[in-house]
Amino acid sequence: MNRIEVVSLFFNQIDKTKMSPTKAAEEFESFLLEEFLKEGMKPILEEKSFTQRIYWEQFLITVAEKLSEKEPLKFKKALKAYLKSSHNF
Repeated sequence: MNRIEVVSLFFNQIDKTKMSPTKAAEEFESFLLEEFLKEGMKPILEEKSFTQRIYWEQFLITVAEKLSEKEPLKFKKALKAYLKSSHNF
């Protein structure tokens, strides 16, 4: 597969990275899972101290990364199918 350009904003700096569509799908799935977990934990984390929230945020990032390794949302599979069908006109 060709490489695609992924643009992200990190500390107000635009970061452009070229990666394979498969890797981009993995990164997106991890990010999406992380956001789902953070939203689900919001009521619990509101009562925690700043330090505890930072700890939990890092924990949720790690959990999201590990979950995405198992591909629960199947973004990579869907992207491969889309790319295959779009090249078979």
